[in-house]
Amino acid sequence: MYYKKKAVLSFFKLLLAPLYSAAFLAVSLSVFLTVFCNTVIAKPDLIKASKPDLIKASKPVKNKYKSLKKFAQILHLVENKYVKNKDINQLVDFSIKGLLSQLDPHSQYFSKKEYKEFQIENSGKFAGVGIEVAYKKLQFIILSVMDGSPAQKAGLKAGDILFQLSGESVDNLSIEDLSKKIRGKIGSSVKIKILRGEKKTVLEFSIRRKIIKIKNVQAISLDKGYEYIKIQSFSRNVSQKVNKILKKSLKKNKKLKGLILDLRFNPGGLLYEAVQLSDLFLKKGIIVQIIGRDKKNKEILKAKELNTYNDVKVIVLINPYSASASEIVAAALKENKRALIMGETSFGKGSVQNFFQLEKGAAVKLTIAHYYTPDGHSIQKKGVVPNIYIKDVDTKLLKKAVIKQKALFNEASLLSALKNQKNLTTKDLKKNNIEFNFFKISKCKKTKYKKACKLLNKDFSVSQALNYLKILEDF
Repeated sequence: MYYKKKAVLSFFKLLLAPLYSAAFLAVSLSVFLTVFCNTVIAKPDLIKASKPDLIKASKPVKNKYKSLKKFAQILHLVENKYVKNKDINQLVDFSIKGLLSQLDPHSQYFSKKEYKEFQIENSGKFAGVGIEVAYKKLQFIILSVMDGSPAQKAGLKAGDILFQLSGESVDNLSIEDLSKKIRGKIGSSVKIKILRGEKKTVLEFSIRRKIIKIKNVQAISLDKGYEYIKIQSFSRNVSQKVNKILKKSLKKNKKLKGLILDLRFNPGGLLYEAVQLSDLFLKKGIIVQIIGRDKKNKEILKAKELNTYNDVKVIVLINPYSASASEIVAAALKENKRALIMGETSFGKGSVQNFFQLEKGAAVKLTIAHYYTPDGHSIQKKGVVPNIYIKDVDTKLLKKAVIKQKALFNEASLLSALKNQKNLTTKDLKKNNIEFNFFKISKCKKTKYKKACKLLNKDFSVSQALNYLKILEDF
């Protein structure tokens, strides 16, 4: 009888708690994701929230919370009979996390401490190793490795499966716990054991943590009027930075001939930034369609003519690790016939998340809508399919694979061959030729395009994209 009374008392406390707490819930205005940290969550697409409104408790529904009686009984049982003492608040947090994890892979609860750590991670400066990890198919897979990071220097690669940290299995860790374990004091080391490739080769890396500064936009001038821009993630002001780079190039070269927009290994970020970036290249048309729980309330985001780069030819590079906001940009430019998409089919995340701040500093990240491409396609679990399929290759091996053999003879070598006739035009044939030839590049001399030379030497996809841009210039 005693336990029944206690259980009923606990039940009524839990019943009243959500109604009391609901008055303090507010939509977060300022949280954004730049998830290039030492492990973190695959980036959600965050919508730009309006003024914070208190989330009102819904009207009581008969028997709505009847099932909470069972929860109250179990909670009381664990609190009083479990082999170890457990704090009641911790048990409630565990329950909430379990609830949200059953909804989808992207909805998530943050305690006050976790939310604070999350904000530090996304401040653009932290002590870590510079990798981003997602939980997929019951495995922790490295989505991307930040350029110049300790992880990249050690030899970690996107696609590696992380299964052990400092000698301990990661099987029972959440994505948040994994992130905490990889972060640490500046100068301290962490041992990461991974599986690589189809053969699942086991490799171990000892990596020293250091301050990671996130540089989300990187630009290289490939040739006169040809720009390469890599976007690591869609954090705040990304579209402004890209606009600034393009304006500078336009001022310097008088004409923008072509742009390679590299979204490979970009896990996403702010939906607002993806829309703004797409808008830079679209004069008109739909960028993305957003549909929430109520199918009738469809939000259609369209392009505006302001600050549009109409004439520049665009190629977007994607791969299986290009997700969410990256896919919005790729699909918008592809379906509006504004860019060629090169690479491999993208990740396939077609949902939108938003943050809701709770009382006492906690927060919930919740999936609130699905997004659709301009033509109305859902890319959820399907991804964006490129116009031109191309995989990354080992450029050193590729160069070795070229058969160096000259033709034994041609028309010019024949003894009685007719002389070359005078051209009927004054146009120079060389102008129609592609100036860049991947297989002829060797040493990069000290020129203004030295960085471009090195990039084109090591990245076959970028070199082929430049070839296509130069061909498109004549059409």
